[in-house]
Amino acid sequence: NSRIHIEGGWHIPSFGEMYFILLNLKVINQALEYAGKSLLKDDWYWTSTEASATSAWSLNLSSGSAGSSTKASIQRYVRAVSAFI
Repeated sequence: NSRIHIEGGWHIPSFGEMYFILLNLKVINQALEYAGKSLLKDDWYWTSTEASATSAWSLNLSSGSAGSSTKASIQRYVRAVSAFI
């Protein structure tokens, strides 16, 4: 979406990055809570990995389910991440 403007090294995570987040969800949410930030929800999140021109992959952080959906008709959460080196 061209209306989403992200700068300063932040990006929408790929499917692989979001899966890594799922595997480490408890520790990540503990860190977010410690920093006073909003926690990741046990719900569906879009990834930047496209399945086609009109659909993208998303991941459910509660069940671990994955699927591709039409971007224009399905609402999911989006969470930008930054590179950590």
